[in-house]
Amino acid sequence: MTTARSIFLSGNTTKDEQEYFRLIDEIAGKQESRIISNGKPAHAVYLLYKFLHCARRRISICTGRLLQELPGKTGSVLAYADPVLARAAIHFLGRENTELSIVVADKDGLDTEGEPQSHPFLKALVDAGAAVKGTVTVAASRNDPMEAFPYHFLVMDDTALRVEIDTESAEAYVNFNDPVLNERLQSLFHHFQEDSKPFFQLPLPA
Repeated sequence: MTTARSIFLSGNTTKDEQEYFRLIDEIAGKQESRIISNGKPAHAVYLLYKFLHCARRRISICTGRLLQELPGKTGSVLAYADPVLARAAIHFLGRENTELSIVVADKDGLDTEGEPQSHPFLKALVDAGAAVKGTVTVAASRNDPMEAFPYHFLVMDDTALRVEIDTESAEAYVNFNDPVLNERLQSLFHHFQEDSKPFFQLPLPA
């Protein structure tokens, strides 16, 4: 049984984390063009939640693995195993013509029981059934995308982005209104996607 904490449960966050979350809420609400430091596991998870919560049409994620939890200096934080993230994704995908696209460099942890649906995040999307009206694609890169671009990144719609400049510490920067860099990252993501093999999708194949 995991001892990782959920940052979304009352009393589970530090004062500094709460202040950071409020800052993100404010900047996201104003869609400010402002670079924000994002260097702790709790920050990374909250940013993913915020992108899922705010997105209107498209989210693209290029990452190493869909980690169920992120290790930190003061203990692990629930990541893709946190049901709050799954609910945010289901809410986003509850609208027609929405897209959640993910490219991973490593499928480790996604098919430990023989099926990707064993992963808690993907299982929650499957279990949501008709509530999911958008599309989901998860693909494994045939070549390590880090060789071409040594950073994990996340882009939302046409403006917001998060680029992880240190994959070990989750150190990253975030901007909620940078359409130029967003477009470049979207183009890079499509390149990685073309060089990958899908292994999970919604709607499920007939």
